[in-house]
Amino acid sequence: MSVFRRMVVGVGMVSGLFACGDAAEGDGRPFEYEGTWVVEGGRCQGQEQLRIVTVEAVEEGGELVASTLRGDACLTPDGTLWEGDPAGDGAVRFGNENVSVQTSGRDVMRVAAPEGELTMRRVFPDTGPAPLPEIEDLSLSGQWLMEGYPCAEELVPQVVQVSHVAGSFSVTKTLGDACMEAGVRFVEGELDELTIRGEGYLEAPDPWGDVESFELSGRVRVPEYFRIDALGVAVGFRRVLGDD
Repeated sequence: MSVFRRMVVGVGMVSGLFACGDAAEGDGRPFEYEGTWVVEGGRCQGQEQLRIVTVEAVEEGGELVASTLRGDACLTPDGTLWEGDPAGDGAVRFGNENVSVQTSGRDVMRVAAPEGELTMRRVFPDTGPAPLPEIEDLSLSGQWLMEGYPCAEELVPQVVQVSHVAGSFSVTKTLGDACMEAGVRFVEGELDELTIRGEGYLEAPDPWGDVESFELSGRVRVPEYFRIDALGVAVGFRRVLGDD
C-alpha cells in the first residue's frame, strides 16, 4: 500500500510542562519531564527495541506515566513503560520494580531498567516560529521523529535518520513496520538555504533496483523542525535532541 498516497497531516504535538525539583544541569531550572521522547536500549523478545513514548501526568500535579506511541511485540500502543515521580523520588516504577532515573543536561534521561539502562532523548516539542530568513551552518543530519505517516490505515509515528552532506540529504527508516522495513532510504533531495526539493519512494527498490518515485518539496522552519509536502499532504519532522 502506498505510504505517501494516504498521508495526512500529523497531529498530537505534545507540549512539555515543568516538573518540580531536579534542576537541569547548569541553569538551575527544573528538568522538564513531560513531552515526547525516543527511548534507546529497550529490549523485546531478546532483541533491542527502539521506542517512542509520551510522558505526561494522568492527573494535574499527579504522577507521570510514560506511554508508548506505537506498539511492538511486547507493548501495545498506549502501553505503560514506566510511571512515578522522578522529580520527587529520583525513581519510577518499571513493572514491579522501582528503578532510578538520572537526567543529563536538559534533553536526556537515563532509566536503570531491569534489563539494562534506557536512554531517553527529548523530541523537539513544537514547530517553532515562522520560517527564519536564514540559518547559518544548518545541518539536518541526525535522528528525527516523523509524524503524519500512515501504515495499515493508522497514523504511526516514525523514527528516521537524516544524512545531510554538502547540500544533499536523504531520509532512512530506523523503525520498520508493515509498510516499509527498517533501513530503507525513502527520501532523497537537495537543501538550498531553507528550501527542500527532491523525490520520495513509495516502497523499497525491487531486485532490479527499480522503484516508483514522486516529487516532493519542503521547508526548514527552525533547525529542529522541517516539513515535507508530497502528493498533496504534509509530513512534519521534529529533531531528537540530546543525540550523541
